[in-house]
Amino acid sequence: LDYSKVNTILKNEEDFHKILLFISTNHPDFYPDYISFENFSRFYDIKKRTLEFWVNEIVESDLYDLKFFKLDISPNKYYYFHFDEKLEKILRAITEEHIAANKYLEKFTELGSLNSMIDDILEEICEILFHKDFRELLREFLPGYMKYLAYKIEIKKELVATHDKLEGIIWQNMTDFMQSHNSEALESQYMEKIKEIENEISLTPKNYDLYNSKIRILLYFNHYNDVLTELENMLKLFPEKEI
Repeated sequence: LDYSKVNTILKNEEDFHKILLFISTNHPDFYPDYISFENFSRFYDIKKRTLEFWVNEIVESDLYDLKFFKLDISPNKYYYFHFDEKLEKILRAITEEHIAANKYLEKFTELGSLNSMIDDILEEICEILFHKDFRELLREFLPGYMKYLAYKIEIKKELVATHDKLEGIIWQNMTDFMQSHNSEALESQYMEKIKEIENEISLTPKNYDLYNSKIRILLYFNHYNDVLTELENMLKLFPEKEI
């Protein structure tokens, strides 16, 4: 996580790294070891209020793109992990495997079937990932986690579909240019256009058409990772649009 994102408010960079240390120290892998806000603040010489505030901002809010998960094992005792780390990747793989194993998705509307699937997941993850003391807490956690995974999958599908649609449009529009320009000159021309569009975006960041123009150019030069980044940005900037 980048300190520059909070440096205007959190003036001490050393405190920032102490806050990250607190989050990483209180990880499910280290259970039952735990250090409280009070003990950590005293040992590492950081104000308890500062520590509590920024842990909450990093874990609970959308301050950073990285998604964190919090497990409340008991009052005032929390463990943290984040999306795409080793523990979460294994948890995701196990959860998705159990979902896929249910042939008829209609069963998920029946409470008994959902509970049965969660029991199966718990049986597996409480043997290899989490201490058994997390079992009942994870029973409450899993339904929300499964909804989060479903949301991520739907977003990925939307991005792929949009990518395919735009790619077809771009190739159709670029045919005439390809016939009349050599590739080197064309690339130079279009990279200049990218810079022009980015300058325009910096002046009018809410101009939807500018983002579409940039995506067309990126697609033409096969910069697909950049296209996906732009599409994700557009989903945030223009939630009302059908991208």
